[in-house]
Amino acid sequence: HNFAVWKVCGLNQAKMRSGEWAERQHKAGKAKALFDELLAEGSGSAEAAKAAAARRARRAEDEAFRQAEKVAAQSDPLVAKLMGLGGE
Repeated sequence: HNFAVWKVCGLNQAKMRSGEWAERQHKAGKAKALFDELLAEGSGSAEAAKAAAARRARRAEDEAFRQAEKVAAQSDPLVAKLMGLGGE
């Protein structure tokens, strides 16, 4: 057996496992955030409900701001041209 090949394969497995672990942690974090929000809304606590509403409002504001920036950038002919939108 070739030790170098075995070692390379072992390192490759470790890299794959760490990547899979990171992906699982990312998914678990998303699920935790979703369930935290659902539990906060369903708990009946006025503070938790206000906090959840504030988070939703902030997300909506952030999305509206991103959309407004995108529209403003696209309305500028130079930016539109750089983005490949063909604005002339």
